[in-house]
Amino acid sequence: MNIGDTAVMVIVIIIAAGVMFVVPMVLMADKIDDSTILQIQDAVNVLGEAITVKSEVTQADLENFAKITGSTGVAIDYDMTIKIPDDNPKKKEASEAKTAGDSIYIDLTRTQIENKLPYKLPSNSPVHIEVKKVNNNWVETLTGKSSSDSVIAYYNGTTK
Repeated sequence: MNIGDTAVMVIVIIIAAGVMFVVPMVLMADKIDDSTILQIQDAVNVLGEAITVKSEVTQADLENFAKITGSTGVAIDYDMTIKIPDDNPKKKEASEAKTAGDSIYIDLTRTQIENKLPYKLPSNSPVHIEVKKVNNNWVETLTGKSSSDSVIAYYNGTTK
């Protein structure tokens, strides 16, 4: 065995070790185990129920949500939309007939709500919470493969 054969063998072993390490990481990069998804869904349900039952968004509810989801170890981003009835809807002309789907709600986003805590909500306001996984994995960054668009938990409800 000469020096060239040894060098080729070392290179093949290094490539094989790299493939054995990187391929499973790439395949498992966007996987979240079922128990973590259930824990996040439970936290979303708790937050959604707290908002709909009390008709109010409080700092304590948001902190509890952050504590529960933070304990999962998965970096998430959540979006909250609450529709409140518009007190001053656009007046329609006499010739315009009211049609199904006419918007009589104003959408409040997560930042608008969080800036005015505690936020009281009128009754019958639809509440929508959506949780997505944030791309924080170096393999996802390396490969350009991202699962941040996938929703892993959601809540739809209406305030009481």
